[in-house]
Amino acid sequence: MKKLIVLVLVLFFLLSLVGCSDAKEETVMFNGQTFDKADLSQETIDWLKWYNGLTEAEQLAVDYIPADLNNNLSEISAFFVAKVTEINDGYLFVEVTDNGSTSLGEGAIVHVSTNFKGYTECAVGDSIRIEFDSVIQELYPPIIPNVVAISKNQ
Repeated sequence: MKKLIVLVLVLFFLLSLVGCSDAKEETVMFNGQTFDKADLSQETIDWLKWYNGLTEAEQLAVDYIPADLNNNLSEISAFFVAKVTEINDGYLFVEVTDNGSTSLGEGAIVHVSTNFKGYTECAVGDSIRIEFDSVIQELYPPIIPNVVAISKNQ
């Protein structure tokens, strides 16, 4: 009788593990957000497998984010104003001049992604307003990965 109970418990445990792994296969993670695979292109899913296999340091060096991931941003929920200090392919370094609706300190240097639809070029020294989904990766420097809009501040 004890063997039968143990066998039933082991089978139940194994079946629950299999059920959990199937659910995981339908979603993928990126920057702390969960995305349904059905909403992403195969190219983006392949990119995510590659990206999630990188070390944190290697991820920071990546300057491209597939549009599928940026298009899933629901709305702007945060902004700040900053001066452009450096321009790179896919991102900017900026110095915060007005923290707007964020907790960023004035004078903080921030890494800002420019991999979104509608990005308008800017120049070093420009004062810009950065609107994003409120996700700030707490690294040094802080990273704003999900930018929705960048506009020149008058």
